[in-house]
Amino acid sequence: MTQQSSADQNNRSRPAKYVGSKVLRAEDPRYLTGRAKYTDDVDVPGALHAAFVRSTHPHAFIRSINTSRALEVEGVFGVYTQTEVETVLDQLVTTLPRPEVKTVTRQVLDSHKVTYVGQPIAVVLATSRYVAEDAAEEVEVDYDPLPPVLDAEAALQPGAPVLRPEIPDNNFAHIEFQRGDIDKAFREADHVFSKRFHQGCYHAAPLELRGVVADYDPASGDLTVWSSSQNPHLFRSLLAGPLGMQESKIRWIADNVGGGFGMKAHFFDEDAIIPALSKLVGRPVKWIEDRYENLVACERSKETIIYLDMAVRADGTFLAFRGRYIGVGGA
Repeated sequence: MTQQSSADQNNRSRPAKYVGSKVLRAEDPRYLTGRAKYTDDVDVPGALHAAFVRSTHPHAFIRSINTSRALEVEGVFGVYTQTEVETVLDQLVTTLPRPEVKTVTRQVLDSHKVTYVGQPIAVVLATSRYVAEDAAEEVEVDYDPLPPVLDAEAALQPGAPVLRPEIPDNNFAHIEFQRGDIDKAFREADHVFSKRFHQGCYHAAPLELRGVVADYDPASGDLTVWSSSQNPHLFRSLLAGPLGMQESKIRWIADNVGGGFGMKAHFFDEDAIIPALSKLVGRPVKWIEDRYENLVACERSKETIIYLDMAVRADGTFLAFRGRYIGVGGA
């Protein structure tokens, strides 16, 4: 390594006086030397490793889940479905603080109905991730397929398959707003152009995938959670109620995060299921997402269909826009 110059050393201790000042990064040494700690580096003695059984159907009822063969695999601690997990984990409530947004209450681990490919429906706990994954493949799921919902515009048409009974039109938020005299602008426009845009969904692909390690202490009632999260304080608040715990009894730790791009700012089912399993079995539980799970079961972003009308003067000046936007919220 090269020796720092005295000027660089002075810059390190000198406060920045204005935007654009040269400031040495303080965090680089731990990354460059491999000393940064990520969620997979958390090693709690006695931890069980989790692997999820995930839906292979986009929309279906589940007739039955047979775990007998999985339980025979050496090293398997247990296989858990909604029946067991819901004894320690209540439903999640999804909403936004707007009157136009409908509230959805759902089971975190739903073993009766699936609404997307990759949805977790059962969890295997074992002595290693390898054993857990092998056992997960032995879980037999009997599906009763339902018509899928694959197109956002088709989903809003009468008679479309309904994903959730509480949202019979598949539209969980209808929001309208207006600024200015739109009708007047369109009447006075020299030209009106109309266009349909379709922005396809895209996917964050961080080098470090999602991961959760949870350690519930039955003696003290304290829960410690490590996760690759961009929003640990919110996660703690969201989990406390469904777990029946006070926030002060939960410590949520986010060490170095190997990329997130907004994806890790969202609360996923696994963020609730892994801590719930630790509370249920009284042992630490660890789950590290693999790339297949990340591509199949993680969040997509911002697929939008836009119908846009533009009122324009002859010189090209925009006067007004009138738009109808369909935002794909996913299952």
